Amino acid sequence: MLHFCPHANCSGLVPEEFRSNRKDVNNMDFLEASKIFSYRTTDPKETSIRNPIRTFREFTLYTNRTANHKASGKDRMPADLFKRAPEAFRKRTGILINIILSGHYVCSEAMLEARVVLLCKDHANPSSLSNYRPIALCNALYQLINIIITSRLRRLTEKYAVLESSQHGLRGSRSV
Repeated sequence: MLHFCPHANCSGLVPEEFRSNRKDVNNMDFLEASKIFSYRTTDPKETSIRNPIRTFREFTLYTNRTANHKASGKDRMPADLFKRAPEAFRKRTGILINIILSGHYVCSEAMLEARVVLLCKDHANPSSLSNYRPIALCNALYQLINIIITSRLRRLTEKYAVLESSQHGLRGSRSV
């Protein structure tokens, strides 16, 4: 088990005496010091999550990850709209997303707002507010941009081993 601990009494790689110092670290310099991940040694184009989508096929792979038959956000468009839309609409959406990713267009606050809905956890007692949990229903375009950025971050964290091997949550091909 690899970890980064500057304390003198830390025994390094002994799992029983493992201490995490992630809460003590305010910057990411420890990654460079450990020679695991360095922004100076990686290609800036590769580490940018804002690179444009290169092909329509790549855009189609991202749109296929949107959820089917889910409730819509404030824009009232279903999340799987991009799967079912005509090809011309999807190509124009891909161009718009590339403009947003490149930073030439700043999304309005209205696009980033979500519709919050309360779901009842315990139907036996719906009068108690503690039996409800809120969920945020995001706009379809926001969800698609979120899928693109999340998948790029996952790919980078796996490639450069930023997360510890014991981390299973939010990682592909691993169960929690």
